[in-house]
Amino acid sequence: RVLQTLVWFLLTLLLALFIPDIGKVISVIGGLAACFIFVFPGLCLIQAKLSEMEEVKPASWWVLVSYGVLLVTLGAFIFGQTTANAIFVDLLA
Repeated sequence: RVLQTLVWFLLTLLLALFIPDIGKVISVIGGLAACFIFVFPGLCLIQAKLSEMEEVKPASWWVLVSYGVLLVTLGAFIFGQTTANAIFVDLLA
């Protein structure tokens, strides 16, 4: 645990020294927030529905699985768009 804590501390210290503007870091991390907001709940919903052991799936099952797929797709798009935009803006600045 001590080694892991030391590595995290040194990594954070180096990032703080070489990245003076926290706004750039936050803009890149914003894309990661899309995963927590859309992708992970969508994956959990899909997994919960796929683990049901019914032979015949009701219409609500298909609707919820489709909604989960929509969430994952939307989250992946937002993640890609936000991250690419943040990197592009940082490269132009």
